[in-house]
Amino acid sequence: MKPVIKVWCLPNWVESVYEGLFKEIVRCLVSIEEIQTEDDLLILFPPDRMAYGLGREIFIEIDWPNCPKNHDGPEILSRLINVVRGFCPRASIIGKITYTSLKVNGIVIDYK
Repeated sequence: MKPVIKVWCLPNWVESVYEGLFKEIVRCLVSIEEIQTEDDLLILFPPDRMAYGLGREIFIEIDWPNCPKNHDGPEILSRLINVVRGFCPRASIIGKITYTSLKVNGIVIDYK
């Protein structure tokens, strides 16, 4: 299972801007041992059903299978917020990270 990163409430951009953000997210996370290439991540930019307010408040949601070695959640989230801030400097950006599974005595336990 790979980490899933969802960036909600982005403004309506052309494809090339979304691609630029995608590449910057990958670039900021490749220093994490488990992340070697973009294939090690699933990055989503879900569409919003209401155009009003898009880009003013952005929410980053991270579902990580296990806690990454030598990195903590707040550090990872801070990195991602800074990347998104580069594309939306006036937006209020918040986020959360959830570890979706835990290995105990060799057994993987999924939780939310």
